[in-house]
Amino acid sequence: MTVDLDRSVLVVDDPAPADPAASWGYWTARTGLLDVAAARSYDRVRVHAGGAGGVVPLGRYRYQVVRRPDPERLVRSIAGGCPGYAFRRGRVESVRTRGDHAEVPAVLCGLNRPWRSRSRVGPARPS
Repeated sequence: MTVDLDRSVLVVDDPAPADPAASWGYWTARTGLLDVAAARSYDRVRVHAGGAGGVVPLGRYRYQVVRRPDPERLVRSIAGGCPGYAFRRGRVESVRTRGDHAEVPAVLCGLNRPWRSRSRVGPARPS
């Protein structure tokens, strides 16, 4: 996998204390940058509905679970010493689509003014 480090990137992390067991999950059908940060990866799930239950295989999909502190460690290990990258504590207020770009307003700790990121994405990658 190639990581393009020739960018200007600001990583924003919520400063609020979080439960150490807090985690988030995502579905994927291909390998990605966060795979190495996944604490758990599932190829099947148990489903309960209408009084019945069973195990459902996910086929080509995987359900990955990432613990809250792990993405920051991964990003710092990849980009920490690269120019154009910065890490700040703050809170993202929203993510909005604005024409051909996304706008991400955030409140950053230690910054006395509002901060907005504008990001343009290229064409979709073939799946």
